Amino acid sequence: MDVDIDIGARVWSSDGQQVGTVSGVVIDPERDVVTDLVVREGDLFNVDLVVPIEMVAEIQDHRVTLTISGEEVDSQPLLNERAYIPLAPGGKSAPRMWTPTPGVAIAPMLNPAWNAPPVVEEDWREVPAEDLILREGLPVRAADGELVGRVDELVEDVQSHRMEAVVVRGARGKKHDKAIPAQWIARSDEDTGITLVVDAGAVEQLPDYH
Repeated sequence: MDVDIDIGARVWSSDGQQVGTVSGVVIDPERDVVTDLVVREGDLFNVDLVVPIEMVAEIQDHRVTLTISGEEVDSQPLLNERAYIPLAPGGKSAPRMWTPTPGVAIAPMLNPAWNAPPVVEEDWREVPAEDLILREGLPVRAADGELVGRVDELVEDVQSHRMEAVVVRGARGKKHDKAIPAQWIARSDEDTGITLVVDAGAVEQLPDYH
């Protein structure tokens, strides 16, 4: 059985709290499997939390219901973490202080606190670097480079969590959505988007979705 993951759908906890919206879907590109949802919390100050797909109880009518409480949602890791690591003797940051995976060290900076020791600002992402985060509006291009639409939804198999298709909106200037099979994806990148192995004509021949 397939289900649509609507990017932008409201997310509810098991105890009936609306905890945020789906701001992205994390894909393991080697297996074409959905591993996590990125849940955006907050109205004024937004934060993106990583929620494993196994914590999803139901997806129905543009609503995602989780198996965990609102308090447990708040304890999920941030997608992008940042820490100020005190410099160890010799001008190097102490490794693995904040995360089991190495952070990306940026140039040393002075702590704004008066007389505080120098620190290194380190950033890291909670999901593996090779994973892809599909977000709403990500461009999808045919093999010849023509823009055929932008990501709107993701279709996954409920049992295996395998990505079956990417639903794009505005294909070739049309208002109708198209569900592009995952097998048609040649490569994908968070910055440049998705490139297909087929031409734009093949996408146009797909039946309208919904």
